[in-house]
Parts: sequence; C-alpha cells; structure tokens
Amino acid sequence: MHKPGSSAACYNTFRCYKLRSRRSCGGSPDGRRRRSPVSVPPGADAGAEDGKGSNLLTGDRRVHQHQRDPDPARSLRVRQIRKAGRRLQHRLAARRDPEDPADAGPAQHRAHRRRAPRPGDRQLADLRRARDQHRRRLRHRRGEDRSADRSRHRQRVRQAPGQRPRQEHHRRSARRARVGRTARCRRPRRCRREDHLQLLRGAPRDARRRDGAHVEPGCGAALCALLPPDLKIILWHGYLLGGTGSNVYTRALAREWGNSGHDVTVVCQERHPERYDIGSARVLVPELPDRLLPVFVLDRYEGLEPRLLQDFTPDERERYVEANASFVRELLPADIVFANHVLLGGPVASAAGARYAVKAHGSELEYSMRGRPELERWGAEALAGADAVFVGSAHIRSVLEEVVGHVDRVHEVPPGVDVHEFTPEDRLQAFARLLMEAEADPQDGDERHPDPGNATRFETAFARDVPTVVYVGKLIENKGVQVLFEALDGLDVRAVVVGFGDYRHELEASAPPGTLFTGALEHRHLVHLLPLCDVAVVPSIFPEAFGMVAAEAAAAGLPPVVAAHSGLAEIAAGVAAEYPPGLERLTSFPNGDADALRERLGELFAMPAPERQALGLAGRRAVERNWSWTRVAERLLEPFRS
Repeated sequence: MHKPGSSAACYNTFRCYKLRSRRSCGGSPDGRRRRSPVSVPPGADAGAEDGKGSNLLTGDRRVHQHQRDPDPARSLRVRQIRKAGRRLQHRLAARRDPEDPADAGPAQHRAHRRRAPRPGDRQLADLRRARDQHRRRLRHRRGEDRSADRSRHRQRVRQAPGQRPRQEHHRRSARRARVGRTARCRRPRRCRREDHLQLLRGAPRDARRRDGAHVEPGCGAALCALLPPDLKIILWHGYLLGGTGSNVYTRALAREWGNSGHDVTVVCQERHPERYDIGSARVLVPELPDRLLPVFVLDRYEGLEPRLLQDFTPDERERYVEANASFVRELLPADIVFANHVLLGGPVASAAGARYAVKAHGSELEYSMRGRPELERWGAEALAGADAVFVGSAHIRSVLEEVVGHVDRVHEVPPGVDVHEFTPEDRLQAFARLLMEAEADPQDGDERHPDPGNATRFETAFARDVPTVVYVGKLIENKGVQVLFEALDGLDVRAVVVGFGDYRHELEASAPPGTLFTGALEHRHLVHLLPLCDVAVVPSIFPEAFGMVAAEAAAAGLPPVVAAHSGLAEIAAGVAAEYPPGLERLTSFPNGDADALRERLGELFAMPAPERQALGLAGRRAVERNWSWTRVAERLLEPFRS
C-alpha cells in the first residue's frame, strides 16, 4: 500500500489516466495502434501451390508468389500474440519493385531470389545447426572431427555486399528453466537464419514436424508426381439424396470421393443438400421439362410430378435426356461422368459426349425395363458406349444380362456401409441420443420426415426391456413386411418399423400389438436406434441388388436375418462366414416362408444375451472386411486409373 503523495502513488495515478485516455480514443491498453485486418491478394504468378496441392501438406502457412487463393484477413490481436511468441511470419502487401521480378505483382512472404543455387551452397542441415559464438563457425556434429567442419566453413557461400537475404521467420528457442551448474553455464541454442535457397531444396528433416513445411519428407513429393492427378467427377443421380437405396449410394460416393481430394459435382433433384454429409462435393439441380420426373416406384417429390418411366412417351423421354445432357455439358470438361441407373442415367451420360460409367441398380431393371423391349434396347445402346458398367452383386450381373443382353466391361463392386457411423453403442447412451435427435425433428407431418411425437413414443416403448426386431425400408408390398408380421405371431417380441410408403395403412391394420411405426428416419436416427434393438430383419419378397440395410445393421452390432435370394443372399453368406460353426443358417430364411423366419427368430432370442452380442460383433467384422465405403469408392475408380 503506497502512501498518498508518494512517487509510486503518483506513477500509478498517471498510468491509470493513460489507460483511460487510450481506451477513450479507441486504442489498445498496450499503446499500440490498432489497424483493421487487411486481406492479402493472391500471387502474381498464381498456381497450384497454395497449401492444398497433392504435393503439399495440409495447414501450410508459408505462401509465396505462386499462391493461388487470397489470404483472409487476420485480426490484429492474433498478430500481436504471434509476434510476442517470436513466430510471426511475414505477410506483406505488394511492394511492386520494378527492378525485382519477384516483386512485380501482389505477393506475400516471398524470398529474395537473387541467383540460382551453386555447387558450393551450404545445406539446410548446416544452416539449422547451432553456431559457436566464440569461434565464428558451426559446432561440429557428434563423431565428426573439427577438420571436416573447417573444410565446409571455407566452402560456404559469401554474401555480396548489400545483398543480405531477408529473414523469413523469426525463430527463437523457448526459455527453459536452468537446473544445475551445467545448465546455468550452457548458452542458449541459436540457429542461423534460413536463406532463400531453402525453397529450392528438399526438406532437411521430417516436414510434418515443421510449422511451415511446404514439401513432403523424403521421396513423398516425387511419389505424388508419379500418382495420377485428382479427378474431376460429375456424379449424375437424377433423384434425391435422402432415404435409402441409390440415394444413400450417391451421397456416400460424393463424400468419399470428395474426402479423397477429387472435384465432385452431384447433379440431382435434391433441394436441400445442406441436410446431408456429402463432404466437399457440390450439388446442382437442373430444370426438368414440364417438371416431369421418371421414376421406377411412385413416390412424392417436392415441386415435381413423378411418373413411371414406362408411362413416358418417346418425346418426353428425349426431352428429359436432352435437358439433363445439356446441363452436364455445361460442366465439362471432366475426367468421368458417373451415372446412376441404366435408364435414364446411361442415355444422359452418353448424350453428354464425355467419358462415362454407369452403375446398374436393381430398381430400373426389375420395375421398369424387364419385359419392355423398347426400354431394354435403349438401355443396351447406352451401355455399349460406357467405359465401365458397375453392378453391386453377381445377382444384378445376371439380371442385367437377362434384360439387355451381353455387356462388356462389367465390374462387380458391392455397395458399402459407413463403418464409422454405424457402430455398436451402449444402450443408455444410444437411448439418450435418439431422444435428442427425435426432439429436433420437424413436426410437419410430411411422410418423408419422421412422425411427429416420435420422442415421446421412443421414451415409452424403450422404457421396457423387451426383445425387439427392427425393419428399415420402404413400406410397399414387395418389401415383405407382412411376412415379418406373420412370423411374429406367437413370439413375445416387439417390432419397430422404419420407413414410409403407400402400403403403411394396410400394415398398421395387420401389425401385432405393440408395433412401433416411426415414419422415415435418417442415418442420424438409425445409428442410435439400431443399438436399442436385438435383431434386424430384411424380409423382401422381390429381388434386391444389395442388402444395404442388413449390412448397416450388422455394422451396428445386430445379427441380420434376410430372405435367401438375390443380393440379400450374398450378405447372408458374408456374415455367415464369420459365425461359429453350426449357426450359419441363422443369417437367412427361404423367401416368403414366415414359419422359417419364426424359427430363426425364436432360436436367436432363446440365446443368452452375450452369445447374441457375439454374433453381432462377428457380423461387424464381416462388414469391415467386405463393405467399407472407403474401399468401395476406391474400387469404382480403379478402371480409370489403369
């Protein structure tokens, strides 16, 4: 406590007055002038070296005259903090020195390049070594005599008078506590400044450990030069991104390809792409003639008039193809146009005039093309010019040949599952998160949205620990939900039915007591709903290209039970390969046989909970081995890298 009138008290009074005056004038308490943040423009010789190229490292802050994108403005407070840490990097506006070519245009953090490197240039390893303060040379390395150091000292480059390279980084080692006599006598380690030739040489040490490394360590940069460049991919879908089937397939490919560094553009009819995780891909929506949308199963689409493909006239089909093909042509050039569905994705990609591939789904083959010679011939013509035709299973390959005849360049690549999203989860944690997701749902009564009041129904239904069977899919007769209801007769099991469709009213009338209908749910719901159930059933009585729902349930730790046909049989075979001997038959049942399904479910629920959970973990191993989306996305691009 200072006495009034003392020098210390007067000094404190004067200091408080200065601080108040600075704040009133808009200044900072430290007395430094504040300037508004200024963004730095891109370089004069803009190129790919902006820290995002295949041969660069993520997070690179060392930009120079080849920078492609402008540097966003940074607040003055952040700059002051970095400068206080002695690690502020130079970020300068254009100097425009006509005598210096490097300063001819806007750039930042550019080094003075006054000459080309010469054989006598010193290595960066030497420049980073500590310097002997008394002998004016670098300290020798361990196991190295001083004569070798002297020879290198004579060979180092002499700087011409007045041509001192600008220091590019402020580097200073952190102050450390000095402990003991030896530590007190040790001088702080200092490094020589880096000259301009560092940008012309490779990284002297592991680049990932450096704050501003701009090349990969070792032979990484050379390896990147040998690999194929990132691809520009136009992914034509034509429908929505929400729901199941090809919609999930499309957004998963867009996400994986975008995360792999490819430039992906999705052409579809999704009006709300921000609701879905598609990575860095962009979504574009073409206008359709007369707002007509050709579909394979009638559904409701926002702002469009869906009509079965087989009900379109030839003129309407041609106008639809030309509208989409002209839209795709505006996005060219591209390395590949990847089209979903033989019809109408194949004709659209063929008319666009670019290199294209087609993914055949079971929906167009079974619901629209089979038995209609005109559509079968049209599909065969579209596939004839494709560089690759992909099918999800051996069943779809056989169906494709039955419908359109022999097809060349067919590749069998099954769909995938997001094994990072669908994982086993603790029941209490999954229950809490499911309620949170349900409370955030729109309560608008739209059939494509979850049912209003789901949070309350979930809380009531899962309050009791009852064996639970879950079905996820469209509510149409071909999906066989009625077979599941018949199989549950006589079992003390609760059913949870997820999906929407015109067959829902009939199913609600015939459902067993206690059945919970949820409406359409998204992946954000399913990842928490599946761990609350015990068994997943896919009872489809119509051929399926791939049992994606069964694979997702297996990834979440649920034993799947599927109808033994088409692509579902391949899922059952993959999961059964991981089951203990004698339990393989629990993965499937004969198509449409409710008694056999009842027998499988009874045997599963008679097992102790640990044994049933062990089956679920075995199913997840099968999914990780065979149906990861990352691996699927890579396999789809293999024909175009060879």
